[in-house]
Amino acid sequence: MTANRERRRAWAVFATAMTTAACGAVWTASNWDDVTHGNGVSVHRETKSPEEMREFWTPERMRNAKPG
Repeated sequence: MTANRERRRAWAVFATAMTTAACGAVWTASNWDDVTHGNGVSVHRETKSPEEMREFWTPERMRNAKPG
């Protein structure tokens, strides 16, 4: 390839990457309220004492537990 063709290809790749980044930023900004205002995903941990955990996870419950 000639230098001119390589330069054009580099600009095309750069422009594609920048367009993708800009569209991603716009999409993120437009959906930000859903992320910050309760979209069904809890970001607050519930803390239980070790005793409450032991009471909850009985041997039978451990045997019946299924992973994720």
